[in-house]
Amino acid sequence: WPQELTYRVICGTDSEEIPVSLEGNSDSFRMKLSFLPNGNCVILPNINGRGYGFFKITEGESSGLWSVLRSSEDEVLKGSLLITLYENLRWKTISPQGFREEALWKIVTTNPVSQHRLQAFRLYRSIADSEEAVQRLYTLWQERKAPKDCTLSESDYIGLSYMLAMHLPEKADKIIATQLSRIQNPDRKKEYQFISPSVSPRKAERDSVFASLLIAGNRRVEPWASSALANLNHRLREQESVAYIRPALEAMPEVQRTGDIFFPTAWVRSLLSAHTSKEAREEVDAFFTAHPDFPLMLSNKIKQQASHLY
Repeated sequence: WPQELTYRVICGTDSEEIPVSLEGNSDSFRMKLSFLPNGNCVILPNINGRGYGFFKITEGESSGLWSVLRSSEDEVLKGSLLITLYENLRWKTISPQGFREEALWKIVTTNPVSQHRLQAFRLYRSIADSEEAVQRLYTLWQERKAPKDCTLSESDYIGLSYMLAMHLPEKADKIIATQLSRIQNPDRKKEYQFISPSVSPRKAERDSVFASLLIAGNRRVEPWASSALANLNHRLREQESVAYIRPALEAMPEVQRTGDIFFPTAWVRSLLSAHTSKEAREEVDAFFTAHPDFPLMLSNKIKQQASHLY
């Protein structure tokens, strides 16, 4: 597939853009630089974002990309580097260190733009795993004291309560009861009462929630149903929730028949997005083996949301 790619080579204070025409069966290129390389050089792939494909980098090369990402004011370059780094993270060619808790918390506490702080906080909440991070969030939730210049809404605190209930099963019941008592709006209270059992520390209760979601009447408020299903299949519950995959996929024709046009996609996304295991992939494979004539449109929705498993 012919493509015109642009790389940038940076060696100390010297920098040069290198155009590369990708065509035919060529798999290597030799290009002469206008300067003599000295010291550590950084090669930035696809600097204008126009290249289509996976730009593989090594762990050693990633530090150079991170450095440019943090210092550059070229928004297109930064966007392209973010995509390259993220895709290498997903393909496990580089360490997740630059993407995790410490980097995000630094944004939460130091970024000059309050909206950026809030976005980083919400992502931090979703990936927090260490004891330090969970305890920090528990204290923050308990005292209702948000980080400076990071205004949290009631929805943020509700999301925190779900996350903390899963991370701290011994405190889950108290967390849920406390959060429920804080909610004054009757509709939001009803929503919380519907969703919160999905983060119960007791498997029997979670199984009961899943069984209830297979009944059409209990999916009437679709965002609530999607949230509950996502909690049931949270990454912290991955091993136990594999058993939900086949029945939830088999329910999709009824989910489509009884719901909004977009609900089947939301349903299967909530079901599969947090799964990463071989067992989850085998469940999807077994489902398709058992249902060779499954409706094409629904099959495609499943394959799209399961693609990361392959």
